[in-house]
Amino acid sequence: MGGVTEGFGKDFSKIKYNSPDFELLDKLTYNAGTFAAFKNHSQIRETVRLLKDADGNLRSKSEFIKEALKLDKTYNKRYLSVEYDQAVTSGRMAKKWADAVRTQNLYPNLTYVAVMDDRTRDLHRKWHGITLPIGHKFWDTHYPPNDWACRCTTRRSDKPVDDKGLKVDDMPSLPKQFNINVGKEGKVFKEDHPYFKTSAFKAVATFAKNALVRFQTQSYYPKLKDTLAGTYKTDIGKVTVNNRAIKEALNQPHANAYLKNNLVGKLPELLKDAFYIKSLKPLKENPHWVLYHYLRLGDYDDMILVIREDRKGNYFFYSIVDKIKS
Repeated sequence: MGGVTEGFGKDFSKIKYNSPDFELLDKLTYNAGTFAAFKNHSQIRETVRLLKDADGNLRSKSEFIKEALKLDKTYNKRYLSVEYDQAVTSGRMAKKWADAVRTQNLYPNLTYVAVMDDRTRDLHRKWHGITLPIGHKFWDTHYPPNDWACRCTTRRSDKPVDDKGLKVDDMPSLPKQFNINVGKEGKVFKEDHPYFKTSAFKAVATFAKNALVRFQTQSYYPKLKDTLAGTYKTDIGKVTVNNRAIKEALNQPHANAYLKNNLVGKLPELLKDAFYIKSLKPLKENPHWVLYHYLRLGDYDDMILVIREDRKGNYFFYSIVDKIKS
């Protein structure tokens, strides 16, 4: 995930929560984190297979360790380096796409730019200089990166369309992994990658989701505690945020928990922008809290801020939920 953020050039703290960039970075980092979980699963499967040799005989401990170390070198040195570089490149190109969409009223076209040296693939070299509208279907499948270690990029342009004499409406398909627009789909690694091809897909995907949310909870709280604590103006009045509430919000179950936790870091903005929708008494009588107030974010229908009111009429932020219990 660090590679994606590095390439994107910003982390969540530097992006407005209701901007396309925030949603895109959320998708990209989730995809990269999920990929890491599937990679780990793939390595474990291959490690288990190493317990036996090609003839089906159990290896000795020393032989198993020798083969396992070879596998580890493949996965965590050779593969890892390539995958990290791909994450950085994809993050950078996703950000360039978002910027292009944002300024397409000034620069309606994109130009494909290859490096043009002895390392450049022949196919990519042919595309150098192609200039097409941002909405052209060519960019759905041939937006860089177009292969591992691809150095190609794009440039925003207001120059005339130029297809370089190529049939841009019927281009040859790229490898499935790269037949994608990373900026549109928010994916660094597609489901076509070999790591994702496992009969345990659902189980690993669920594990990845839970692991990513657990990582957020454990790593975000030390950074957010105290820095977010304070009093903020909201649609219903001044609301106090304390460290207990920050921890509660991060741990709160949610249908879109990964995005919710990324939004917790933008809590001051959320409280300012959320609009009041309803108030309810506690489902069970409570000696401290008399009302629960619910505020919704206009940009996210499933992000509802919960504010508790005590018997003195003071408001306290409590959590973020996807639906109201009644």
